[in-house]
Amino acid sequence: MSERVDSRLQTLADLEQEKLALRIPSYQRPYVWSADDVLKLLNDILAAFDAGEPHYYIGTVLSSAQRKTYELIDGQQRMTTLMLMVSAFGKVYPEGKLNKLAVLKGQPRLKFAIREQVQALLAYWAGVADDPTLSGETIQGEQYLLPLYSAYKALTNRFAGLRDTSPERLAGLSEFIHRHVKWVNNVVPQGLDLNRLFTTMNTGGV
Repeated sequence: MSERVDSRLQTLADLEQEKLALRIPSYQRPYVWSADDVLKLLNDILAAFDAGEPHYYIGTVLSSAQRKTYELIDGQQRMTTLMLMVSAFGKVYPEGKLNKLAVLKGQPRLKFAIREQVQALLAYWAGVADDPTLSGETIQGEQYLLPLYSAYKALTNRFAGLRDTSPERLAGLSEFIHRHVKWVNNVVPQGLDLNRLFTTMNTGGV
């Protein structure tokens, strides 16, 4: 068994072509990005697209690869946000390049371990399940749901605004996010205690 970290430069197109899923493990904290955080990332990507930049890098993630699934140890906020962009594009611009990316083998490509309500929302946004009909009170009171819901709503509204004012720009942005938004995925060797690694990173700065 290799003890080296395998670093891979990846895009959403790579995940699609290689039929790879993303999994948020149970030891991870909730998704915490605000709508402002999400829109800041989107606006940075849009600015890179408008400027004709060849790529936009969202940094590095740390993961473990198991059976065509990357379990995210570090970087879940950015990767979850990217997948929320995919779902929001699917609603606003279903004919775009990102439309099929939210789903893998009839299930959401992004999976949250043991978070049934989160998974139900993701499945609905991906178009593979009925509306879970969660009440506003339920969403407001659930730390795992509210930030995701707020981020998805903000992204959907932003993409709808672009569709109404500049559909060509929206189409180009879809292609740019699909193939030119990149990250470095540092894949750790199999057999590591991932829970312990995560705890060490968050308490010791390793």
